Amino acid sequence: MEPTPQSVESARDAYLARNGFTVESYSARWTPASFMGIPFVVPNTTTHRWAIMMHDLHHVTTGYGTDIPGEGEISAWELRRGLTGLASMWARSSSSARSPVSSSRRYAP
Repeated sequence: MEPTPQSVESARDAYLARNGFTVESYSARWTPASFMGIPFVVPNTTTHRWAIMMHDLHHVTTGYGTDIPGEGEISAWELRRGLTGLASMWARSSSSARSPVSSSRRYAP
């Protein structure tokens, strides 16, 4: 089955909608986060905003989920490509430890 062609913007918007996020959240003053299931908020600085937007596009590109194994997979994918920014470090800290086999497969070239 052939993928349906769509713009990056429409693919991103579909990803955000499927996962309960919005484009408006990119410009929010604070952004929700969690570590080991404990929710908290972090300042949405310019650097953090950029990292989250790129991280979301990586989810769109790879198709990896936003569940714990998916975050581990996307983090390994980002790390392998030399992307060691905020989003990658945040997700790697809890997700890869919980799904090491799946995450390590994404690290492979």
